[in-house]
Amino acid sequence: MIIKFRKLIGDVTLPSYLWPDDAGLDLIPVAMIRINGDLHCYFGFAVEIPDGFAGFIFPWSSIFNYSLSHCDAMGVIVAGYRGEVKAVFRFSPAKDLFYAPGVAVARMIILPVSDIQPVRADILSETSCGAGG
Repeated sequence: MIIKFRKLIGDVTLPSYLWPDDAGLDLIPVAMIRINGDLHCYFGFAVEIPDGFAGFIFPWSSIFNYSLSHCDAMGVIVAGYRGEVKAVFRFSPAKDLFYAPGVAVARMIILPVSDIQPVRADILSETSCGAGG
């Protein structure tokens, strides 16, 4: 699948796979702004995701080394969005190590999304799990 990425500023690393078998494209911030304990990461690009797909942004597994946690647990970029891709992380100065420029903080995985037609129902089918969770 071909996905178009548009650089919004000059010095941007476009998303890419670190390893050939990676599931997600690495996202490297071009700017990080700290606002009230949160770290706003700007990736400096926009993306054209095809209809029927969405981009899901997951935190990189090593961000805990930098006292970061992804505020949304996962971000979603819908097919119609053409603005800058960004993510917000909670910063906890519990560790001395801080984020180093040029290091990926998140990954974007592009997946198909279903066309769901919600319908009201008074009764749902029985299953072995039921309402037990």
